[in-house]
Amino acid sequence: MRYIKLLLLITLNFLPAFSYAAFDDISPGVRPSSIGGAFTALSDDANAIFYNPAGLYRLKNNELTASYGKFYWGLTDGSNIANSDILYVNPFGKYGAVGMGIYSLSLDSLYSERIIMFSYGLRIVPKLGFGATMKSLTHVFGSDEYTENAIDDTGNALGMTDDVFAAGKSKSKLSSDIGLFYRPESRYNLGFVIQNINSPSVGLIETDTVEKTLRAGFSYSPRTSNLVLEMISKINNTDFIAGFEKYFSKRIFALRGGMVFGSKELRRLSLGFGIKKSIYKIDYALLYPLTGINNTYGTHKLAFSVVFGPVPGIEQLSMEFPPEEEELTGEGAVIVEKIITEDDKKSAGLLVKVSQDLYRKGMYQKSLENINKALEYNPTNQGAQLLKKKLSPIAIMFPEETGDEKISKIMRKGLTAYFDNNPVLAVNAIRYATELAPEKTSLNQLFELITKEFPGYAAQEESISGLTLVSRKLQQALENIYNGKYVQAITECKTVLELEEDNIVALMRLGSAYWAMGDFDKAKSVWREALRYDPRNVQIREFLRAETSEPKVEQLQGKPLIRKYNVQKGDTPQKISERFYGNKTSWSKIYEANKDRLPNRWSIPYGQELIIP
Repeated sequence: MRYIKLLLLITLNFLPAFSYAAFDDISPGVRPSSIGGAFTALSDDANAIFYNPAGLYRLKNNELTASYGKFYWGLTDGSNIANSDILYVNPFGKYGAVGMGIYSLSLDSLYSERIIMFSYGLRIVPKLGFGATMKSLTHVFGSDEYTENAIDDTGNALGMTDDVFAAGKSKSKLSSDIGLFYRPESRYNLGFVIQNINSPSVGLIETDTVEKTLRAGFSYSPRTSNLVLEMISKINNTDFIAGFEKYFSKRIFALRGGMVFGSKELRRLSLGFGIKKSIYKIDYALLYPLTGINNTYGTHKLAFSVVFGPVPGIEQLSMEFPPEEEELTGEGAVIVEKIITEDDKKSAGLLVKVSQDLYRKGMYQKSLENINKALEYNPTNQGAQLLKKKLSPIAIMFPEETGDEKISKIMRKGLTAYFDNNPVLAVNAIRYATELAPEKTSLNQLFELITKEFPGYAAQEESISGLTLVSRKLQQALENIYNGKYVQAITECKTVLELEEDNIVALMRLGSAYWAMGDFDKAKSVWREALRYDPRNVQIREFLRAETSEPKVEQLQGKPLIRKYNVQKGDTPQKISERFYGNKTSWSKIYEANKDRLPNRWSIPYGQELIIP
């Protein structure tokens, strides 16, 4: 028996241009199509599901894409060959990214293909990603007079269903792809993919194999461009692709092009463009055959995408390369000559304030977006320029850090201090965060970034294995109290309280330092503040009840407490006695401890340091 009209149509319309087989589309997706399909070593959007799932790990935001394409517009027989797809990607930071999609291709009501895809991409080690896609392949033949009424070799109708469709008009099989994505340098990418590893047969009664395909690609990305090369290998067929992509107007607009050369006289030109505004993207592609099918208007494709997210609270991957400092002018930057009005300056100033509020809440990506808007209004705003320089690498590493966990709060304090030019707190907070979570490589990378900004401050504090910054400061504060170095003790305690305002030990020792130097009112105020956080603390309540002369500090391995006091203007022996012992008659005790440094019992020079026993 002869094959039906459908198969004749496929043969007549497709074979002159390329060898057609089931599930053999002309470069799925729109943006990849516009660069000839050389996307294996780029794979930086949802289309990675089609080309190289290993590239999914690079995505930072959720992305939803829908596209439609019409093949060979203007075929003389009126055939309507079209495809469409819906893709969705959800990144999970260091845990990889998940993608899913539905793809369909149809020839009028005569034939259709559908692919359901589930993908996962993960960075195995820095610069190397691995990905896999599971696919369900289904093709369906339609019904017409030819499928329901077979014909023999002489063209006579047999009045019965063709044997090809005796067991049904559809077939489904599972298939899979695996891929690798490697970044040897920040601007160079390599990709390798094996598609349809199991080469499933989707024929109804005869073998119709979906060929295993090997794809190897290379991309070079100098700032606002992408240059791509790719080789596609199948049995007895090899294609080579070269493509480019160039961005303009701060990456709002893109021009694309590509050329395909095949071993079966395949020659195809691709052109396209893209527009991105805020979270929305539109892409268009034109594929025009230079051999094979003639007298058509080519294949036209259009896609609409929405980019949003990322998932809050997810730890992001550490950066693979040091952040490149973005220049305000130069190649790839847009220099706009405009008159900056007072309204422009006011709008920029308001946006900078909004940005500051956002980064204090840990919303670094949104903060950067507002800074970019501020610079659109007033490119000369130096505060916005400096803030953008700081925010750009942080927004990549940590788009959002809004959690209530201890580590998140400390990170926000450190980064807020970094943006507010408070180097001491910035270095201390991020150092403390790395000590609390040493397994987080992204925090170590952040600490390196900040210490490069403030190298002198970072060198002032030495890390001690097994002790956090807070533990070291608290120990130093206690030792300083016992050694009579009260100002240093107060400084150490306040450093801790900048990081953890509810640290009870720091508040206790801060009060003890004030008490030891004779500022009893200040000491009591600090201890009452500690009781707000820990109302049942017995030792603090004892400090508040005890007499002024009694020691009010924790024990330090049996070491005696040495209290010191510098004589102030207006001090008399009786006043000093009353200050420390609550009476005017205990001066002799003070004198006996200091008689080697006093001229006589009743003479106390201004500024003289006294030991208070």
